[in-house]
Amino acid sequence: MLTLEESVSAPQALVDSEKIQQLGNQFVAIGQGWHYPAFSQLTPVMLQQDIYPNAESIAKIAAQHVEDGQVQSILDTLPVYLRDNVSWQKRPAARRQIQLD
Repeated sequence: MLTLEESVSAPQALVDSEKIQQLGNQFVAIGQGWHYPAFSQLTPVMLQQDIYPNAESIAKIAAQHVEDGQVQSILDTLPVYLRDNVSWQKRPAARRQIQLD
């Protein structure tokens, strides 16, 4: 199984990536972002756009990890936040706009 690091990228950058090219059509596409025209070049085995994370699903995944002995201290656990540089640059401007209104 091929896994990629978490990242934010333009749709065309993903389509053009070597790792995606290596997969051919042997991958499953999940999430709402698959409506971008660039992704029409990709042909996943399955496409599931109407899927959302929920507490029940996360609890099932966590239970399986505990059962498999894949646990770690809460002190070593950190969330992963994905943002591109543009959204970080827009945020202060948005705050200034709110304060001015």
